[in-house]
Amino acid sequence: MKCLSAILVLIWGTSLSAQNNRMGIAFFPEGGKLITGESCIIGFKATNAKGEPLAVRFKIVDDKKNIYGEASAFHEGRGSFEIIPEEGYQYFLTCTIDSVEQSFSLPTHSAKGLALKLNPNPQGFQFEMANHAETMEEQPVAIIGEMNGRTVFRIEVPTGKQYFRGLISTASASILSGIMKVTVLSKENKAISERLVFVHRPIEKLQVTKIDALLLEANWYVQTTEDSAKQALDLQMLTRDFKPGLIQLLSGNAPMVMDSIKSMNEVVVRSKKRSATEEMNDFYSKGFFSSGETKIIDLVNGPDKIVHENIIEFLKFKVPGLSVVDPNYENSPMPSLDPFDDPSAYRIYYRQQATISSLGNAPMAIYLNEVQISPTVLATVPANDIVMIKVFSNFALAPGGGAGGALAIYTKKPNPKKGSSF
Repeated sequence: MKCLSAILVLIWGTSLSAQNNRMGIAFFPEGGKLITGESCIIGFKATNAKGEPLAVRFKIVDDKKNIYGEASAFHEGRGSFEIIPEEGYQYFLTCTIDSVEQSFSLPTHSAKGLALKLNPNPQGFQFEMANHAETMEEQPVAIIGEMNGRTVFRIEVPTGKQYFRGLISTASASILSGIMKVTVLSKENKAISERLVFVHRPIEKLQVTKIDALLLEANWYVQTTEDSAKQALDLQMLTRDFKPGLIQLLSGNAPMVMDSIKSMNEVVVRSKKRSATEEMNDFYSKGFFSSGETKIIDLVNGPDKIVHENIIEFLKFKVPGLSVVDPNYENSPMPSLDPFDDPSAYRIYYRQQATISSLGNAPMAIYLNEVQISPTVLATVPANDIVMIKVFSNFALAPGGGAGGALAIYTKKPNPKKGSSF
């Protein structure tokens, strides 16, 4: 069956959409534009003919039938994937619905423009820029952040620097919990690129005597202990896709959220009881491993179970932005003397450093029960023994400062307080 696709021109701040009589998909390149030769995260939302979200898995392919991997809808039809477009290639997402293959064109990539990436960091957000501006008027001069109509930070961009990276610190008292708009400006104060992010602060769980569905959803998004809440919320930021009223609950600081709840004439009760995942984290992780993670996967108390061949296959589908280079001993050079960085064995990368800079890729550091191991050894760990996985965007304890991030894997151990394994 031939696809009937409708393509819209991509403009900053809008999405490129494709649809047919079975489903529709909207694409949201991070920063607004795909730049040839530069890494880009692309958010998407898949819906059926009625506009309802679809839980669907796509293959990433090009017009020469090369396959680059898979992309799955993670939350309410939303998902994301990473791609480095090459000159002369056109890219697509394909899937099979009712035995019919569907194909959707990705946004057209250009050799000119600005590539922007933002990634969570324990101190805020790490940014990376690749500048391929065509004219002086399009040269970036500053990065600003705005919350509730106020400018909360400004970073000057060095003149003539093609690659620029740094840290957006959210430790300032002027930056509260809520949605922050990060914008790259030209010298004429024109917006060149833009990205929404959510600044997390510890927010206690809010309960009401009469459950309101929208409030319940907003409450879930700001719970940092929920396994997938941060990822789901960031997908809303990336795709700019909010349910009516949800953005009002999320766009202020914690007291403003409280005010919104009180306006519903409900009784608010604060609960400080620690979750089972928090207790597990306290029990297993120590020192540098105890905080600063981007994601915790709780395989005991959470809904996730490992049904894959090994833990690496599970991580491929569970952690957005994580990519795995499979072993290739036949065509690779002799294994490295460094057991943690063998170019012929498994290599794992996280989106934070898989990278638009000229510094090259930095693989993730892998730890089993807080002892560093190689990815190849990780593949041999029995899946049934694993109880918790922690993902770090960067990790200072790792060799070289841990710019590529880290995975901390924990296996069962006796819990004296409970008289059994955790």
